[in-house]
Amino acid sequence: MLGVLYSKIKFSGIWLDMNEPSNFRGGEPFPEPYRVQHWDTLSNMTMNLNVQHYNANNVSDPLTHAEVHAYYGHLEVMATYKFLESVHLRPFIITRSNSIGTGRFAGHWTGDNAATWPFLRLSIGANFHHQIFGAQMVGSDVCGFHLNSTAELCARWTQLGALYPFARNHNEIDSHSQ
Repeated sequence: MLGVLYSKIKFSGIWLDMNEPSNFRGGEPFPEPYRVQHWDTLSNMTMNLNVQHYNANNVSDPLTHAEVHAYYGHLEVMATYKFLESVHLRPFIITRSNSIGTGRFAGHWTGDNAATWPFLRLSIGANFHHQIFGAQMVGSDVCGFHLNSTAELCARWTQLGALYPFARNHNEIDSHSQ
C-alpha cells in the first residue's frame, strides 16, 4: 500500500499513528498466564488475544496475538523503514506504537495527552524513559492534545518542548486553538 501511495504522492516521511490493532468494541478476557496490571484493558481494546499470527520460524506453530501484541508496532515500523529505503529515501518515521529496538528505525511520539500540568510533568519522564530504551527522537504534544490549554501552561510547555528532541503543538478538533 505504501507503494501505491508513493506512486501518487512522493512523500519523504511517515507518521504512524494508531499503528497497533485496536478494538473499541471489547475483546475476550486475557489468558491467565499473561495477567498483569492493566492487561485487562489490553484484552478489551485490541483484537482477540487468541487470534493466530504467522510464525516465520515455525509455520506449523502460529503465534497468538497475546504473544506478539507488544511487537506489532515495531514490526510495522521495520516494514515501513524497508519500503522507504527501497525508494532511496533516508527513512524518517514517527511512530506511537513501539518496543525496545524501535528507536533504530523511527522516532517516537508519546501519544495523546491532556492540557494539564500533571501531563506536562509526565512528559519529561516519558521522554527520558524512551531515550534510555534507544528512541533518541522522542517527544510529546506540546500544550496537550485533549482539553483546552491555558496561556501559562502552553507557554511553559513550549519552553520545555524546545528541549525535546521532537515536539509539535497539536490538539483535538474540539479544543481551542493553541
